[in-house]
Amino acid sequence: MDLNRDGKLDVVVALSDQTNLAVLAGQGGGGFGTAVTIPSGTTPRWLDAIDTNCDGMSDIVASSATENKLALLFGTQSGTLAAPRIIDLSAHQNGVVPSLAVADVNFDGLADLVVGSTQSPAYLLISNVSP
Repeated sequence: MDLNRDGKLDVVVALSDQTNLAVLAGQGGGGFGTAVTIPSGTTPRWLDAIDTNCDGMSDIVASSATENKLALLFGTQSGTLAAPRIIDLSAHQNGVVPSLAVADVNFDGLADLVVGSTQSPAYLLISNVSP
């Protein structure tokens, strides 16, 4: 994904021993800049990037390694990520979120989240993720 919209691919990494993500800006030619840490609001485990709110900027969805929560970080005009919006899944499923996927599963043109669980039910569908 090109988070800062400079035409070069960037990398976002989950720092699962912390409550941060690391963003490495692409420099072209396969090189990356110094990692910049961004608070994720959870202990991130799995990440996915997609434009969830159809504003032309990449957003990050991160599952927690220790809680039944997701963090949604929206891309900003300045090429950074906004403060995390925490989605607590406890009312819908038990366990910890071991995996997630972002796709338009109902073909309405908006991003949906499919969230795995360590307990039953095995997955949860969150339709039309938006701010």
